[in-house]
Amino acid sequence: MLSMNTGPPSADWEKTAASLRRQLLWERLVVGLVVLFFLGRWGFAHLAGSTCAVYADGKPIVAVENRRVAQGLLDEMIATAPGDAEDAGFAARIELRRKPSGHPLDRESALAVLRAKLTVEGDKWTVLIDGRPYAALDTKEQVGETLELARQRYGRLVANLLEEPSFKQNVTTELQKVDLRRWRRTPQEAVELLFAPEGKAGVHIVRRGEVASVIAQRYHMSLSEMRKLNPGRSLDRLQIGDRLRVGRGQAPLTVIVRDQVTRTEPMPFRTESTTSVTLYAGKRFVIKPGRLGKRQVTLAITYENGVETGREVVEEVILRDPTPKRVAVGVRPRR
Repeated sequence: MLSMNTGPPSADWEKTAASLRRQLLWERLVVGLVVLFFLGRWGFAHLAGSTCAVYADGKPIVAVENRRVAQGLLDEMIATAPGDAEDAGFAARIELRRKPSGHPLDRESALAVLRAKLTVEGDKWTVLIDGRPYAALDTKEQVGETLELARQRYGRLVANLLEEPSFKQNVTTELQKVDLRRWRRTPQEAVELLFAPEGKAGVHIVRRGEVASVIAQRYHMSLSEMRKLNPGRSLDRLQIGDRLRVGRGQAPLTVIVRDQVTRTEPMPFRTESTTSVTLYAGKRFVIKPGRLGKRQVTLAITYENGVETGREVVEEVILRDPTPKRVAVGVRPRR
């Protein structure tokens, strides 16, 4: 009678089983890697080959051929931004999203849209006017030189400054992130930006009592500028209801200059009348001619960007009193 062996497996059998388990594990691992590799290739090709939309702060801006093109356009905008800012970046939060349908723009058109709608900014020393950034430069010293050149732009036009030129607006400087389109290489270029007119020309309807010089001052213009805007119109004969083109836009920065002018002016004399019974009624006789007086007047004249906006008398000295004119007026009745 045969007996069955129910004891533990032999060592050879255990080795064989362990080898089979290891072989199965490696086969599964290899299959998994192959599947992942092909899935990755398929996903990359699928995503890279599909239309890609650029979003700024959650809003779609433009769609292009694929993600690679979109990223290339964004990189080009950063690389070609003025100012050479090391930390240049977009002011908005940018996302690239797959767009399964739609007609993508060509590269050149898409770049034009991105330049129009996206702002590239970087850290620069900035001139702020009433809290708004207007001109940016590389160093604090350049900003200081810019403001001094801005003051002297109109300050040097007057002969006797009463005080240092000042700004009408609140002007500050700060190192901050700013639109790099406002960056200028030199203080001279920055000054031109601060005085570049903003806005468009408007129309003024002449009202009762208005004259051309007053209208020009109101819009910070000279009479010669107003004549150029209104060719063929006589500014000396304005009528109520006339329409005048005024202003080429107003500069962001206004420089206030106070000039001191001293001049000699004549002083009018008064006329004193006395009655005469020897002269017939209606007749007049000059007993003593009058003489003009003379005074020295010191004026403070205020200009804003070169346009006079006001004047006041600072000092007045009488050099010679006027002599009154004496006239005899006849009262003798005619017979």
